[in-house]
Amino acid sequence: MAICVLGSLCLDQLVHCIKSALKKLQPTPVIFKHALGTSVGAFCLMIPLLVPGLICGIGCVTAPSRCTWAFRDGCIPDSGWWKTVHKKLDIPFNALVLDMVVEICLGLIYFGS
Repeated sequence: MAICVLGSLCLDQLVHCIKSALKKLQPTPVIFKHALGTSVGAFCLMIPLLVPGLICGIGCVTAPSRCTWAFRDGCIPDSGWWKTVHKKLDIPFNALVLDMVVEICLGLIYFGS
């Protein structure tokens, strides 16, 4: 609550900021731009938000592919193909692709609802 009150006191054009944020569907960069007055400053403040998001995204792809690879004893249909480790990359590439496809399908369900 305190952040909302302080934010409303710091932003001189609060209504304009909210309307432009709703048009772009990304309120954080718009609020940063209005608060700082420059796009460069808004981008620099977005970096601490984007880097952990990228790291979490990589973890959300890596962990399920390792779990899929761990079920290489026949628990998953056609497990012989999913357990194949790429020789050059030294990762279970087929399991990684399977999990990325599942995550993309779940993301499409989320965007569709």
